Amino acid sequence: MKPWFIRTFFTIACIIFFSISNVNAQDVIESVKTRLKCSRNEAIQFIGVVESFIKDLQKNISQIASHSTDNRTKDYLIKTTIEQYFLKPSSKVQVSSLHRSFVNSYRVDKYLRRLADLSKTQYTEVELMYVPSYLALGTIQSYYDSTYGKAYEFNVSMWTIFRAKFGESIAYEDVTLKTYGFFFYKSKRTNKWKLRIKGIAAKETVPFKQYEKHIKKIWRNE
Repeated sequence: MKPWFIRTFFTIACIIFFSISNVNAQDVIESVKTRLKCSRNEAIQFIGVVESFIKDLQKNISQIASHSTDNRTKDYLIKTTIEQYFLKPSSKVQVSSLHRSFVNSYRVDKYLRRLADLSKTQYTEVELMYVPSYLALGTIQSYYDSTYGKAYEFNVSMWTIFRAKFGESIAYEDVTLKTYGFFFYKSKRTNKWKLRIKGIAAKETVPFKQYEKHIKKIWRNE
């Protein structure tokens, strides 16, 4: 029997056409079908919902980090990004870089504030791009949460491309493989299912050129 949240959530979700840049699309769909024990259409809907969610999150974070965004707008975007995309202000986000061997962990409100301040103190422009890897999709786990009631969790691995500029020149860039812990719950107020990020863990950080070689190798093998 299909998980309840799949039947409820994805019957109201539109099928969103998606592009997979680092793996074969059919492999992705089959992987999602296996993990979720669902139909092909439901797998496509699942991928579309997650990619739409990530695309909108990426847009918000890029604006927060942008030198051209005024402080008042940044404050508003930080507030709404936490409310719309994260489970709570205390959700953890891990950050790593090529310059250090350890990983820093921040509350998401502190992380977004730190990101907003980068364009004031270090760079004139900061870009963040996300490339999901659905072949690393974790198993859906269901349980009862004392705050949200019936809830579900799953993980999606994503390559996060970080690029910082000073003027027209790239001052720093790296690519980090991160695990995004997603949380599904049914809102008691609206009686609708909601998707939120519970936490983001950093797994590996590599130079952009190394990531480019990795992608090209996958393309050649397809």
